Amino acid sequence: MSFADWRDVKQINVTGQVGETARFTCKYPDDNKSNEKFFCKGDSPLICEDKLRTTLQNEVVYEGRFSLRDNPRISVFTVYIKELRPEDSGTYWCGSDRRWRPADYTRCILSVVAPTITIRTTTTTALPAPTTTTFISPSSSSSSINGSGTSVVIMVSVSLVVLLLVISLIIVYRWKYNKVTGEKHTHTHTHTHTHTHTHTHTHTHTHTHTHTHTHT
Repeated sequence: MSFADWRDVKQINVTGQVGETARFTCKYPDDNKSNEKFFCKGDSPLICEDKLRTTLQNEVVYEGRFSLRDNPRISVFTVYIKELRPEDSGTYWCGSDRRWRPADYTRCILSVVAPTITIRTTTTTALPAPTTTTFISPSSSSSSINGSGTSVVIMVSVSLVVLLLVISLIIVYRWKYNKVTGEKHTHTHTHTHTHTHTHTHTHTHTHTHTHTHTHT
């Protein structure tokens, strides 16, 4: 078989991150359903290190981190490599016959890359402190002012009334006091003068003078 024949072989390219699982789906000719299926690693199928080989169908075969399951109904077997490592990168071959026919092989190129690191930036916005605004209604202010003024007027009025009552009581008291005192110093003076003159004609003149003096 010439080198040119292998250049036309089917190829699968798979890229996986470290720690992940890579999957290869290998198609084979229908007349190879009952053949041994294998999966090997190497630059050439002529020099290839077997990783898996089996004749079992519809069953999963394990070998370390490698597993293979053949599905003859659709003429496909699937290979899994779990927990990928950087050294897993390279060229693999999956086949269903050892007669070195290109149709019986599929070239599998695996590239294992470092895991992607995602940096999440969280922006925290400080919220302003809540403020409390007090609104004074004009009507409330007017009511307060009017209420204060009314209270002052009432207090002044009451004070004046009380003052007038006190003054009135003083006046009444003084009046009664003066009345009683005046009665004690009242003097009544009565003067009676009688003059009798007898003549041939009798004339009787009576003069009565009454004088009353009141001293306060």
